[in-house]
Amino acid sequence: VNLTDVGQMITVGIPTEKSPIVDHNQNNDLTDGITTNDDHNYKIFSINHRKNGTSEITIIAMTPTGSANITIEFWTTRK
Repeated sequence: VNLTDVGQMITVGIPTEKSPIVDHNQNNDLTDGITTNDDHNYKIFSINHRKNGTSEITIIAMTPTGSANITIEFWTTRK
């Protein structure tokens, strides 16, 4: 991705074979179990579950970092 603005949002679709994202500690907050490779520059903004069984993660950029690779780790019921 190319992050050029503070507050820029990126939505990432999670493939069906890796969906759905689950609440790993059952506290009704899906976002606390998802991390990025740089949690200082990127924050998880929201999680959406689509009717077709896939999940989407929206990330907000805290600082414009230019061209960046973002790694996302999350909990799922799939292996």
